[in-house]
Amino acid sequence: MLRVLFLFSARARKVNKYQVWQYVLHQVIRSMAKCPHGRRKSTCKECGGGSICPHGRRKSQCKECGGTSNCPHGRRKSQCKECGGTSICPHGRQKQTCKECGGAGICPHHRRKSRCKECGGASICPHGRQKSRCKACRVDKDDTIPDIQEFSHEEWEVAKFMQNAKKTLGAC
Repeated sequence: MLRVLFLFSARARKVNKYQVWQYVLHQVIRSMAKCPHGRRKSTCKECGGGSICPHGRRKSQCKECGGTSNCPHGRRKSQCKECGGTSICPHGRQKQTCKECGGAGICPHHRRKSRCKECGGASICPHGRQKSRCKACRVDKDDTIPDIQEFSHEEWEVAKFMQNAKKTLGAC
């Protein structure tokens, strides 16, 4: 909003407060206009929003269209080290996850919040392991196979075989 006030003051000296607020309110309403699908008009793919490119992506982020958010290295400007992105800290890491900078993604135990057992991170499964590495969670995704603790070694091998068979049949 300060930017709007600055723009107005740079253009003309005698602008009253009513005109400034009218402009700000108009911009807010315009940006929040909803389409019949309940989304913003500008970003709705089905309505052909103005911010959507022919490839079905946001114009600013589409690499094929040469979006303004992309740098010459093929990354987002904010996350590119070579371009000096705003999301990169002085240590050359993402600000969010830099321990030395005290990023927002670091918990009081100096770990990533999502991976900290003590903080109840989102990447920790009910068995107390990382979700991506927990065998029990991978086998029991569709709740058709009981917990691993109930399996003997032979039963575990059969369950693994069945899971692989499902994957290969599903790929065909």
